[in-house]
Amino acid sequence: FGRETVSTADLGLAHRVALDSVPVQRLRIYQALIRKGPLGYVDLAIQTGLNNSSLTYHLEEMVAVDVLTEEQEEKKKIYRFSDVFKGFLP
Repeated sequence: FGRETVSTADLGLAHRVALDSVPVQRLRIYQALIRKGPLGYVDLAIQTGLNNSSLTYHLEEMVAVDVLTEEQEEKKKIYRFSDVFKGFLP
């Protein structure tokens, strides 16, 4: 299987570190949150093009290691970068 490539032109310098070790699906999530800010699950699915199981898996992993936070707002979950990344984001 060939590796899918993602342009890093719109990623900040801090997000270019170790891109080879980050799954492309997570890069899509990073890019969506950098471009749009905090997003709900449905909006992330639309922005990234990921299917439900893949998006759920990666979001759970990213929340578990404190890359993202998950907050309940009314009837939907909102995902945003954790405070750890605040100084690195545009």
